[in-house]
Amino acid sequence: MATCLVNHPYLARLYQLRLSFGNTNNGSSTTALEISDVPNLRVFSCDLHFAFKFHSISLGSSVTQLMFGGVVKSGFPFLESLTIDDMKSWMLKSFHYTSASIKRLTLQLCPCRLMDIQVHAPKLIFFRFDGSALPKLCIQVSSTLEQINISLRLHLAVDAYFFLKMREALALSHEAEIRITTFNSKPLLDIDMDELRTRLLSPPATNVQKLSFETWKDECLWERSPFFDAILEICHPKLVFAQPDMQFSRSNHFCRLMLREVLEKKTTTTPLYWPHYLKHVQIRESPYQTWKTLTNSHRSFLDGSASDVYMHFKLIWCNDHL
Repeated sequence: MATCLVNHPYLARLYQLRLSFGNTNNGSSTTALEISDVPNLRVFSCDLHFAFKFHSISLGSSVTQLMFGGVVKSGFPFLESLTIDDMKSWMLKSFHYTSASIKRLTLQLCPCRLMDIQVHAPKLIFFRFDGSALPKLCIQVSSTLEQINISLRLHLAVDAYFFLKMREALALSHEAEIRITTFNSKPLLDIDMDELRTRLLSPPATNVQKLSFETWKDECLWERSPFFDAILEICHPKLVFAQPDMQFSRSNHFCRLMLREVLEKKTTTTPLYWPHYLKHVQIRESPYQTWKTLTNSHRSFLDGSASDVYMHFKLIWCNDHL
């Protein structure tokens, strides 16, 4: 396996890169292309004059245009993995990609302006999205994806449409993982939960293997908002990793939610409210510990008495098949 590596300290000001490969007829083949530490790269153009056997392409720089030259119609016939590590400088509102061979696609550090992602890849089994907002996802594959990972760093408030898009994204895959970090101390937009339930066309997704949640400089606004009600209305995660606020170490919003809605059972009267579907809760501080049933003995871990509490929750729902 040969690798073509583009990485040099004098390439820091490189703006446009064009790679052109001809048939060397020497029997060798390059199967991996890695471009890293070229922070000002904006245009990547690859012009292939024959079916070059790239299996993996990793672009670790701020690419804003992708041009695949002679193989754009076939979309790299041998490419199995494409990673774009930094899309902060992507100026377009959409990202459209077609490939007959791609199996793994990763888009990281996507900006808020990227609102539409369309992928046509019949063999795609893994998709990872990392960004500042959740775009509209349209992924066409021959069968359902095996896994989709969504990692969001939210600086702006979200509305009901955010949760509707999230529910649609979860339907694309057999398994899913969600990580949400908020950097906004302002409360969410006013979400009408009855309206959200009416607009939802599917029951809560049961394929979310793990939900991780973290806030920055937020004492209680997110806890008092309908965020958790909304996220648990669209999915019933199996595991939740609750982390303390990055600024206020005694604030762990999901822990307080479990205290209020499970131990103290301060639920609403509507039978549609998510705690009515929560059958059992187990808890542990470390992934190396055994699970224990959540009881009043754990109250000090949940009420903010202790600082820097990192807690793992296993949620068993009434619709789970054990």
